[in-house]
Amino acid sequence: AIAIPRTNLEAPMSTTSTNAKRVLYFSHASDDLYAMIRASVPPGFELVTLETGSEAERLQKLADVDAVIVVTQKLTAAHLAAARKLRFVQHQGVGFHDTVDWRALAAHDLPLAICTAGTARGVAEHAILLMLATMKRLPHIDAEMRLGRFHLNTYRHTSYELGGKTVGILGFGRVGQGVAARIQPFGVTTLYHDLLTFPKDLQARLQASPVSFDE
Repeated sequence: AIAIPRTNLEAPMSTTSTNAKRVLYFSHASDDLYAMIRASVPPGFELVTLETGSEAERLQKLADVDAVIVVTQKLTAAHLAAARKLRFVQHQGVGFHDTVDWRALAAHDLPLAICTAGTARGVAEHAILLMLATMKRLPHIDAEMRLGRFHLNTYRHTSYELGGKTVGILGFGRVGQGVAARIQPFGVTTLYHDLLTFPKDLQARLQASPVSFDE
C-alpha cells in the first residue's frame, strides 16, 4: 500500500542552517521553468534544481533534501537509498506508477502525494487538439507544406469535420469529463464507458450517454 501523508511539509523535518525545507525538483529543466516554479515557493522552503541532470548530481543533491517533486525522471530504490533526509515525495500529476518506485517508498515508510487536478484541463484540451489534427490530417499536410508542396484539393475527400460526429470516451474521470465539457460546442454526440456509475444530472450537463465497452 502507498502511505498517504496525514500532514504536509509543515511537519517537523530535517532542516538546513537556514531552517528552510529543501525540495528537489527531480527532473532537469530549463532556467525559465525553474524560475517560474521558484516564484511560487512559499516562505520556509528552498527549491533545489539540477544544473546538468546527471545521475551523479541527482544522487549528490538527494542526500541533503527533505522532499522531492517527481516529474518524468523515475525515482528508484537506489535514489531512495541515497536520500538520507528524505521525508516526503510529491508526484507532479497523478500517473506515479511509471515514475515512482512506490514499493520502495512503502519499504522506507515515506509518504507519496499526488496532484489530482493538476493536469486534467491540459490533457482534455490536448485530446481535442489530437482529434482535430487527426481529422484534418494536420501533421502530414504541415510536413508537406514545409517541403514546399501545397495541397489544395488532394486531401479534401479524406479530411473531416468534427461537427456532427460521435465521440467515444473511455474512462469518465476528470479528463474524460473535461473532454465532454469542452467538446459540446462542436455539436457532437458524446458516448462514454466507465466502470463507475455517474449521476444523471452530470450526464445531462455534459451531454454524455453511458454505453457498454463494446458499443
